[in-house]
Amino acid sequence: MTKKCTKCGEIHKISFFNLKYGKPIAICKNCSRKQLNALYQLHKVERREKAKKYLDLHREEINKRRRYLKHLNPNWKNIERDKNLKACFGLNLDHKFFILKAQNFECDICGKKLTIETAFLDHDHKTGQNRGVLCHLCNSGLGYFKENYKTMSRAIEYLSDRQIENFASPQ
Repeated sequence: MTKKCTKCGEIHKISFFNLKYGKPIAICKNCSRKQLNALYQLHKVERREKAKKYLDLHREEINKRRRYLKHLNPNWKNIERDKNLKACFGLNLDHKFFILKAQNFECDICGKKLTIETAFLDHDHKTGQNRGVLCHLCNSGLGYFKENYKTMSRAIEYLSDRQIENFASPQ
């Protein structure tokens, strides 16, 4: 069964439309996604300001709640790490530990010894694929170079061309 999108005019299968009260809505999922993204961009600043105001007004209450929850559960740091891993990468601490163990608890770039707390998941920003675990400095370095091979190779050339012994001291 098919249906025509009222926004783009394309004909799609019914499964390509979001449902409301069990019936497909008028616009397809692509158009719906574009529309929501446009609304998000339009109101992003307002939402941030509103959230900041709320945090400023309720700072003490929020901190009190956080302290209470931390007091209830001494394992709160791992719970927070697990939530962040799940939200960002779709993984949990067990997956991270498995990757870390496969790398002999070492950073793949500098060889520094890592723990579950000091290891950072490295991923390709274009594909979202995980590449392994790195120490904070190596992971940040890749990020600062924006994973651009050309820029990184120029940085290597720069370092090799400008070694300290190559410079003559002024007299």
